[in-house]
Amino acid sequence: MAASTSRSSTSSAYSWARRLWRSRWLLLVAASWVETCTGLNVMYATFSPAIKSSLSYNQKQISRLGVAKDFGNAAEIIAGFLSQVISSRALLFLGGFQFLLGYGILWLIVKNIIPAPPFWMVFVLIFIGANAQKYLDMAAVVSSLPSFPDSRGSLLGVLKAFKGLSGAIFSHIYSAFFSPVRSAALLIVAIGPAMISFITSPVIRRVGRAYTEDKRMENWTYAVLYIICFIIAGYMVFLLFFENDLPAGDYRNILTRLGLLLLILSPLVPALVNVTVQEKRVGTILEGPLNEALIDNESRKSRMARDSEDECQNGSQQKEKIVASEAVNSHVTRSPFWKCDHQAFQLGDEVTFLQALRTPELWLLFFALYCGLGSGSTALDNLGQMAQAQGYENTHIFVSIFSISSYLGHLISGHMSEVITRCIPRPATLIMVEGLMLLSQFLFAMAWKGSLHFATIFLGLSYGSFSSVNPAVSSELFGFKSFGPIFGFLTLSAPASSTILAGFVAGAIYDKEAEKQKASECAGQVCFFLTCWIMVGVCACGMLLSAILSWRVREIYRRKLQRSTSNCQRSLC
Repeated sequence: MAASTSRSSTSSAYSWARRLWRSRWLLLVAASWVETCTGLNVMYATFSPAIKSSLSYNQKQISRLGVAKDFGNAAEIIAGFLSQVISSRALLFLGGFQFLLGYGILWLIVKNIIPAPPFWMVFVLIFIGANAQKYLDMAAVVSSLPSFPDSRGSLLGVLKAFKGLSGAIFSHIYSAFFSPVRSAALLIVAIGPAMISFITSPVIRRVGRAYTEDKRMENWTYAVLYIICFIIAGYMVFLLFFENDLPAGDYRNILTRLGLLLLILSPLVPALVNVTVQEKRVGTILEGPLNEALIDNESRKSRMARDSEDECQNGSQQKEKIVASEAVNSHVTRSPFWKCDHQAFQLGDEVTFLQALRTPELWLLFFALYCGLGSGSTALDNLGQMAQAQGYENTHIFVSIFSISSYLGHLISGHMSEVITRCIPRPATLIMVEGLMLLSQFLFAMAWKGSLHFATIFLGLSYGSFSSVNPAVSSELFGFKSFGPIFGFLTLSAPASSTILAGFVAGAIYDKEAEKQKASECAGQVCFFLTCWIMVGVCACGMLLSAILSWRVREIYRRKLQRSTSNCQRSLC
């Protein structure tokens, strides 16, 4: 009897562990941890002084290395195309290896363990290290989005929130254990992300619903995850003030960082509870290639259910539906370049990168992001100078305000877009985000007393929101077949825009006004007044483009809404 009970207990534990392994919530938790390594560009300000002193560089050379960091951060399209031919696990290993190669070798150079190379080689190492985080980001997003097709907005809110925390997390680890040794920041950035990517690689893969899920339980899990994210944000604000009074290595400093580590691990708790509570479904989806095929099939069936009038079928009845659909929607979603058995595809189908490039919807989305992210990047790059021009001495305060606001933008916008899409097209979220960016630029231009704080808050909220809304919109309109290249292409909009606005507009106007004042640094509202008004106009263009995009794809979301059977969703409309 005892042996039978023991076997039953062992079997039950094995069954629970098996369900946990196949749970998409475990994937979400692991992807969140991976995202904590994808926003580390802010660490450049911490370790760049070590590079400057060790290699005897001047400030101009350090600024050029910062350009290498920016280029590496912008080149996500490389990881996007690679995601088409290699698995998410391979992307993680490649990204982890690049962290070790780029920042690891740079640490050896700074510590004089190996001879100092030419400047161009240091430039390449910085590019490799910065680009590594894009492989991790692509692996996390490409695996998670197809696994949560019905709640992609809420999913991205959680993932991008952890991305927004990444710089602060690694900064706290550095300040608690290694400050003021600047070179140690390089070692942390080299080893930490590589370890996380290697450890989580077995879990980062597409998974389906391994068991029957209650919608209320799913909403509860998301609610707990969001609460945890808010708690982490509040805890980190507390650490900003607490760490100033304690030296590095102090036991209280170490305990507070251990508390932060526990909070970062805490999302695993709701995932475990979800797996324990949910009832196992008969005929579960298995891991491996079969699992991914079933996910794709399930996603395809869902789209066919939404767009049944456009299916590639024979028969006069189906032809009549196709003709009727073309009469209504040809100006909205059709492209003559897409053919499937003599029938045109529609947005929302699985399309290739080249097919997407032929649609006006992709270019509308690209230039809407071009306007919003470009003006935001320009304001962020000149935030310190704007604060100095208005007479503020502690400019780092505004960087902290931006970081916290950006984190909240990541977190809130994802869930808000999920709620909004039950009533209106998801791209309409971009109109609101662009409007918030426009308000921020207006406040920057007017430079009223105290307005810089509010402008920075709005800047962070809008800038963080773009990161959560962009993947959701692009995957919803173009499917998952070529999501990596399409998403990587869309991320090029930010550096393409900021290169013009920051390099040829903001910088030129600032230098011209400083020359008028016969000083090396400009002072007063006039320094960025014209620049910010130009960016107000750019944001207005972005709002217009987002509105046009929302109008063109409205039929897709109308059909989606008509097929919704949830009383909760209908009540929101």
